[in-house]
Amino acid sequence: MNEKEKSMEQNIEYSKNLAKNIKEIRKKHFKTQELFAQHIGMNYNKYARFEKTGQIALKGFLEILQGLGKLEDFFALFNEKNLFVETKPALVEKKEQAAAPVKSDNDEIKRVVTLFDHERKKLQSNYVRREYKNFDGEYLLRVHLQESKRTPQMFFDAIRWLFSNNPKAAFHRQYIMNIGKLIEHFNALEHQAMYSEEAVAFNDEARAWYNVYKKQGLPEAQIMQMLKDGGYIE
Repeated sequence: MNEKEKSMEQNIEYSKNLAKNIKEIRKKHFKTQELFAQHIGMNYNKYARFEKTGQIALKGFLEILQGLGKLEDFFALFNEKNLFVETKPALVEKKEQAAAPVKSDNDEIKRVVTLFDHERKKLQSNYVRREYKNFDGEYLLRVHLQESKRTPQMFFDAIRWLFSNNPKAAFHRQYIMNIGKLIEHFNALEHQAMYSEEAVAFNDEARAWYNVYKKQGLPEAQIMQMLKDGGYIE
């Protein structure tokens, strides 16, 4: 085997090891290859081939790193070595601009799903999060928020009400067993949470403002304080 053949063989081995490491990271956040491929908008077969062989175009590799939140770490490595620090491809610049808000949104989504899991485990010690129609809860919520005007805070409030002592909340808990069902029945939950008079007797004007603030995604405590400051409730 000549030097060129040895070099090619080493490169293939490096690629496979890199794909193996990325697979381990992916499995911590996305249970299946299909879910992750959907997350980054990549063809499933293309991504599955990468995990198996390590072979993929640079553009696809950068998309994978972006989806795992590792793109900045990747370029930080080059910066440390003083490589490619003067210019970056347009694709990278575009993805870097989008990286911060996406990462922040993902953190909020993870908090929503974690809160739901935590509250469900209080009632069912053996509760284990299950996929809904073959989709992970975080993925479903991410897509839903992109398609709607809702915010993670709205789901925080809905979950807190869902697992409160309100008798109506107990009724809803009977059939909301995962994030998919939570999204499906969010309208009913939002209505109950907004118009529940369990703790405070709202007049018509206070209820109208409560509805406005709730739609804006403000935290419950902040809404109540604003209504008190405005003289709408005591």
